[in-house]
Amino acid sequence: MRTSSGVPRPRSARSTLGDPWLLAALWTLAIVAVAAAARLLVWYWPGRVFDGVTSHIWTALAWDLARGHFYRPPLGPDGYGGTRYMPLLFVTQALLMRLGLDPIQAGVLLMQVSVLAAAAALYAALRAHQVPRRLAAPLALAVFGTVIYQQYCTDLDPDYLAFALAISSVPLAVRSVRHNQPRWLFAAGLAVVLAALTCAHEGDGTGLHRANRVVASDLGTGTCGDVVRAGDHRAVHRGLWHR
Repeated sequence: MRTSSGVPRPRSARSTLGDPWLLAALWTLAIVAVAAAARLLVWYWPGRVFDGVTSHIWTALAWDLARGHFYRPPLGPDGYGGTRYMPLLFVTQALLMRLGLDPIQAGVLLMQVSVLAAAAALYAALRAHQVPRRLAAPLALAVFGTVIYQQYCTDLDPDYLAFALAISSVPLAVRSVRHNQPRWLFAAGLAVVLAALTCAHEGDGTGLHRANRVVASDLGTGTCGDVVRAGDHRAVHRGLWHR
């Protein structure tokens, strides 16, 4: 439908949420993304090492910590040890190494669990904004189809873990507002702090901004953005934000 000036009318949120072609497209995207991710992982792993130099830096930090050295001094008998990287990622990798995994296995496991956590956190955030499950599920799975994932599935990178922690603050904060329970707001703040301890390694605070690129490039605009904004409007109209 067009306006009198010939400009197409924007579709309403209701028509967008109930569009079967949109659902089919989103589920096709999700299935292809997950299948392509699985194929890429099977092709590259196991039997290889991380592709990027940064992955080896994270692994070296975890290796040091697993042997009792937390942030070696910038200059010491073991060479140069200075870093600007935050600790949560390599601390977790070091714990996995202490449990018996080798550094590569620990890094791959940590990376892929981080991606799954990012998808789960995105799904929870969408559901917190009352996006229907039939839309929230494929949108969350679409993180496997992003260029960022294709770049990092052969590496170890903190962006997905930081994103998972940061975006998990959204459903926690929404729950706090809806039920007037401050403890959930505290949990949301804690999730953001943990995200900063994962990826805020740039001095100007752009680490978390990099984490947002995980889905922003493919999901932050267009369909996903429209759905989230529609959920925001519905929440406002129902008075969920007027407590």
